[in-house]
Amino acid sequence: MLSPRSTEQSSALFISFLFLTIILTTLIYFLQTSSVPFFSPSKSDTSSPPSSHQSNPSVPHSLNSHSPFSKTVVFSEHSNYENLSHVYDELWDELLPENGGFLRIIGNNESGREGEGKDVASEEDKKNKHKYGITMFHSLHCLGIMRGGVQELFREMEELKMEMGELKMGDMGKREKRDGEGGRREKRAGAGHNFGHLEHGDPLHWLHCFDYLRQTILCTADGTLEPPKADSRGKENVDGMTERQCRDPEELWRLSVESFEEDGYEG
Repeated sequence: MLSPRSTEQSSALFISFLFLTIILTTLIYFLQTSSVPFFSPSKSDTSSPPSSHQSNPSVPHSLNSHSPFSKTVVFSEHSNYENLSHVYDELWDELLPENGGFLRIIGNNESGREGEGKDVASEEDKKNKHKYGITMFHSLHCLGIMRGGVQELFREMEELKMEMGELKMGDMGKREKRDGEGGRREKRAGAGHNFGHLEHGDPLHWLHCFDYLRQTILCTADGTLEPPKADSRGKENVDGMTERQCRDPEELWRLSVESFEEDGYEG
């Protein structure tokens, strides 16, 4: 017979998994579609504090001018990206450059010597280096972190199912002796794909990603109309797999990588 603790743990874990899966599925869907905002941005969303761009006019507010809507892309299903197996973790790693998808800015170009031009930074400026985030890469980073969280939930559920089965068979004591609590805790800590998650030092940093992607989707407000498709039973469904105009991600990749290649800068 299962103990009350095991039953409560199973119920709580299942509810958490179901809740996270629903939210993650909804977020990914609206990240692709978002033709009509379902929520009106609040005043707190639209009013922003003074940014570093205002105090440093040499830093562009956006790189979108470097990557206009120049590509026609037909969305399609990619089974490798719909799979939680660790075999496909590398595919998610390859979505970001080695530098994490940042843009390196050297100084503010305001102290350059006269006659050198705006594009030439002084030696003092070169010591003042900053890493700016790029929204496309930040969004991919967040999706990777959330995928790792779902991987961990699946692993926890599988482990709990095994424990419940062993309780029924009366083999729990044997497993405790075989694995040891220390080994199980170590396995639990590294089961999900990290994707840079641990660098923040906060195990719940992935919660930030829900709000970040929410605001990014509403900001993008992609108005592409997605036609319904009939399934085998004749029921219409919108899957978002249609033609649309897209920016070229390769240009943002190039700008990010090249900004770190100058004068051999690392980190």
